[in-house]
Amino acid sequence: MLTLPMAGLLKQRFPGLRITFIGRSYTAPVLRHCAHVDEVLTLEELQAGDAVTILKGLQADTLVHVFPHRAVARWAKTAEIPVRIGTGHRWWHWTTCNKRVFFSRRKSALHEAQLNFRLLDPLGFGRMPSTEELGRNYGFTPGAPDETVRSFLREGRRAVLLHPGSRGSAVEWGLPNFARLIQLLDPERFQVVVTGTAQERSDYAPHLPLDLPHVQDAGGRLDLDQLIALIGASDALVAASTG
Repeated sequence: MLTLPMAGLLKQRFPGLRITFIGRSYTAPVLRHCAHVDEVLTLEELQAGDAVTILKGLQADTLVHVFPHRAVARWAKTAEIPVRIGTGHRWWHWTTCNKRVFFSRRKSALHEAQLNFRLLDPLGFGRMPSTEELGRNYGFTPGAPDETVRSFLREGRRAVLLHPGSRGSAVEWGLPNFARLIQLLDPERFQVVVTGTAQERSDYAPHLPLDLPHVQDAGGRLDLDQLIALIGASDALVAASTG
């Protein structure tokens, strides 16, 4: 998600630009909901096929390694993509990238999404967008809710999604706080939907009052497209930063 504004602002800076996004298959639904992404290519597709031939077929002028991946860097060089940009802090980028950028994410006061724009310096992007500008340039539109998604919503009640887990990738609010929030929300006004993977459900289920009449447990029951649609149809979401 934090990379999507790069696509939007690149297209503003370079009209007519075509953007192909390489990501893992589980993130593909997110990418396909972004108006700024013209094509999605999964890492799994590259690994299963002739990656170099596939990359050559894109006829790309530039590849920006926002998330460094050693194999992708090697394939891009072999495919002779003319401009290959990566951070100078990965040793393999010294042999695979011809444009290297140096910056520290850990020591910077900038938002993670802003720091990604340092990788565009070799393209002459030339500025650091504000977080407000980033927020206006996601180009993200959720799909329409299907029957499964609609089954978690209640007419006349405001839908509040709770996503307690983060798969260990962020500081979490804590299950006791989520439990207390559920108890505080007025059942006459709010419909609470708890979301997460099947594994996350096994972690949160024993600690949350899922049996209350205004609570629906969607843990392990939605694919990513459905989760995106549910978020789009809801009034509020409480989650960790990378939930």
